[in-house]
Amino acid sequence: MKILVLTLAISFIFSGWQASAEPYPLISPAVQDRIDDYNIKLRKPGYNINSKYANSRVPIGDFLAGDYDIDASDLFPLEKSIQDINNRGYDTEIIKGVVESLIADIQQDVDVLARLLGYHEYVAPSASLVSSNQIAGWPVTKYVLSGRYGQFLEAYCAFEDDREGLLVLLPGRGADVRAMWNLGLPLDYMNHAAWVYHQRTSMNVCALTIYNLPDVPLYRYGLTGRGVGITIIKDFITWAIPQQSADFAGPIIIGGTSNGGHMAEFAAILDDRIDGVISSGAAARYNYPLSHFADISLAPTALAKADGAYIGVNMLRSASIYRLVHPKALLVSVGTHDAGLTFSGYPDKFDQLHEAKQTYGDRSNCLAINLFLGQHAMDPRGDAPLLNQLLENCL
Repeated sequence: MKILVLTLAISFIFSGWQASAEPYPLISPAVQDRIDDYNIKLRKPGYNINSKYANSRVPIGDFLAGDYDIDASDLFPLEKSIQDINNRGYDTEIIKGVVESLIADIQQDVDVLARLLGYHEYVAPSASLVSSNQIAGWPVTKYVLSGRYGQFLEAYCAFEDDREGLLVLLPGRGADVRAMWNLGLPLDYMNHAAWVYHQRTSMNVCALTIYNLPDVPLYRYGLTGRGVGITIIKDFITWAIPQQSADFAGPIIIGGTSNGGHMAEFAAILDDRIDGVISSGAAARYNYPLSHFADISLAPTALAKADGAYIGVNMLRSASIYRLVHPKALLVSVGTHDAGLTFSGYPDKFDQLHEAKQTYGDRSNCLAINLFLGQHAMDPRGDAPLLNQLLENCL
């Protein structure tokens, strides 16, 4: 009887890379060859990863009983209409030029990114405590704060004096920070990340709620949805630093999955206090600007539906953004089947990982990569040992 194990993690950091000897289930020989070309060592953590999320294009559980040697782009072709709407008539070289120009402009002036995100600091980051509630039987406290505009912030944290550093985790869409701490909610695709990091690292850990869209009054302050997210993150960090030990010297790491991963990337670029990023199921999924998913249509009907927070920053949803994160510590984590196994015609996740390697060629000790057999999810048990390596070798 064939046993297909979805808990296989493929992890590598620059030191000690080794190529795998044979292909694993659900990985075609062609894809395996590409993994071997990048000299990746495969590792099996031995636990189940919950990848149940609506936008996973490859429902692995649906075909576990079969004997498949698949390429996701063959199983799940995108409708031609989607390709036409998003890519017809656009020159990929022009798109690449726009991305390169954005990267160069942000490298010269980080406020360019702030403006793309719809964020500003006309009011300085700040937050004050409204209430705190110790969770019975857990080393976790729920904090409710009031931010710089009077907006509410909610975080679940475990602060202990004998720990070093601060890890702030951001949920993806549909995830719950309470589930990240295993506080009685069903397991979601964050896979109890806060609790796992608390158990397997020496850092103080917080799970911070971020909102994809702002409360209505915040529109009046000139903030977009992602601008509100950055506001929440910066306000929270401003409050959290004094809550650490008197001799707190960092590091501060921010991480998340999906939208939370993108927000972590953006926040690290905009905030000098942040020392490292966990980019999970985010920029490394695929080269979004060149993909069939890209919302780059300038047709009036498309613009009418677009949130201004997304039009510009979506051009940065690829490994190119790691050039802006550099030289900070970076942990890139992505499932092999996240948004599909491979795509033909534009760079996929394997190319994104290779680009991350090239970006950090001069700081190889500050990059770790976890490529795990799975879909759109966080793999905290695979990520935590790599974060510990970064804390030792880079931070």
